[in-house]
Amino acid sequence: CYTVADVWTFVRAEVANMESDRPLLRLEPSREYSEKLEAEIILKILKQIVTQRLADLSTAASF
Repeated sequence: CYTVADVWTFVRAEVANMESDRPLLRLEPSREYSEKLEAEIILKILKQIVTQRLADLSTAASF
């Protein structure tokens, strides 16, 4: 995620074909969120990102 002038935009990135001659990077931006008007939504999104990442790390550690 990044923020400019109190506006937040989240970006999802997916990398594919890392071993090929032409790796692929897909970027998917979210809509813009106003920090002043949508702080609660921004916080929920950040919590969801952290929760998902911790779950992914926990799953990877169990292998």
